[in-house]
Amino acid sequence: MLNYAIIYIKYNGSMGFTKEEMHMNNRLCRKCVIIALIVLLLGLSSVYGALNSNVVLVNDGGGSSKATQTQCSHYWVRSSYKAPTCTTTGLATYRCIRCFKTKAETIVPSAHSYKISTDKANLKAGNCLTGAVYYKVCSVCGKKGPDTYKQARMATHMMSSKNVYESKNSGLHAIYNECQKCNYRKLIATEKHTLVITSTYENYNSKQHYRIYKCKNCGYISRVVENHVYTLKNNKKCVCGRNGNYKINFILFGGAGDTLDKDNNLFVQLISGKKFDSIMDYARFIKSPGDYANGPSKDSADSALDSLKDKNKDNDYNVVGGYSHGGQAAFFMDYTNVDKLVLVDGIVGLRGYSGTVYDKDKRDFVKAEKGKGLSSQIGEVWGKRLIEIASENTEILLCISGDRDHGTVKNAESTITYLDQYVKNPSILGSDVKIEKDSNGNYVIKDKNGKVKGTIEVYRIKSDRPGYNTHGQACVNAADKIADFSGTKKS
Repeated sequence: MLNYAIIYIKYNGSMGFTKEEMHMNNRLCRKCVIIALIVLLLGLSSVYGALNSNVVLVNDGGGSSKATQTQCSHYWVRSSYKAPTCTTTGLATYRCIRCFKTKAETIVPSAHSYKISTDKANLKAGNCLTGAVYYKVCSVCGKKGPDTYKQARMATHMMSSKNVYESKNSGLHAIYNECQKCNYRKLIATEKHTLVITSTYENYNSKQHYRIYKCKNCGYISRVVENHVYTLKNNKKCVCGRNGNYKINFILFGGAGDTLDKDNNLFVQLISGKKFDSIMDYARFIKSPGDYANGPSKDSADSALDSLKDKNKDNDYNVVGGYSHGGQAAFFMDYTNVDKLVLVDGIVGLRGYSGTVYDKDKRDFVKAEKGKGLSSQIGEVWGKRLIEIASENTEILLCISGDRDHGTVKNAESTITYLDQYVKNPSILGSDVKIEKDSNGNYVIKDKNGKVKGTIEVYRIKSDRPGYNTHGQACVNAADKIADFSGTKKS
């Protein structure tokens, strides 16, 4: 284009310049340069206009040009873009850089691209036995798909370091170890309940209440029947809360040498010493005949029964006590209407019992079948009799002078030995009665169904005069304990 303009100016002569004016020293003159620049600018302007108007300048070969209309060969450049989703269309717009024309194109939606995902849309949690189940999820829009994926199960259980206890029945609970990730349980062992006494009581009837025991491991609740105990310390109320407008009917079988004017007489200590206070309704002291023969002792028991035959009120207590020889009369008592029995060094000798059994209806020893009778051991005789008395809903307090060398003390220790033997081998007593030892060392007598019938508590008397060999000293030191046991000790 530039050469065309220079030749045109140099040789045409139509611009009105002479050759001398146009050239100096065979070079373009200043005017020619200016004219050339003007022509160049006009040429560039023509090109720009041609690009925008689809007009092309064509040289006809005769020194002239003409404009010709042509179609633009578009060069499209994308000017905007909206991407499609799995469910909506996209849009792209373009502009031609030659003619600046624009156009738009729609982009069809893409299909969901479902892939396995363990981070979202959990359908079912896995555990050690089964794998987790997950939905397949679209990697574009996150939508859950119709298909699922099942993960492989875990390799092993993750067992807890703590055991779980579960009660099975009234006697046993099971011990399990549980997996922390699933419901799997492994049985480790079964064991007996470890019952702990609580401070909770439930009413049962006019004479008894339930004491609540609870297993410290599994929480199993056991209800043990106990007799109401009304004490002055508790404002004549039972520990279960029941009001106790009660009276005490007390009969004491004393020793052969005891009289009511003796200060160390147990009866005097309890009555004259005001241990029973104002709740005593009836009291009687029966002196022992001082003979180990059974007959006179039974006569003393008959006399006591006559005194108690009409004293069986709901809230009243019939208490029988025996010390020294008086224990023999206590042996032959009928305890149907007796609530409590106290023996103070009263495990004395008896006669005619070897090879027999005790008949509580006849209140005497009767001949037994061969091989089934009592032995010659006084501890066996008294042990079985105390269990029989306790089975009649009678509580027993067995007081022993622990620092005396006396026959009644030795007899009592022998009796305790037999009671412990029956605890270890309950089959000796047959199937109708059971004996257990509680946490306090007391003997608990139950029937064949496990219902508590009575208790035997052993109390060892401590003397402030060791070796002082009298029953009276034991009576003095045991008085407070006996009054407390009878539910009458003053606060």
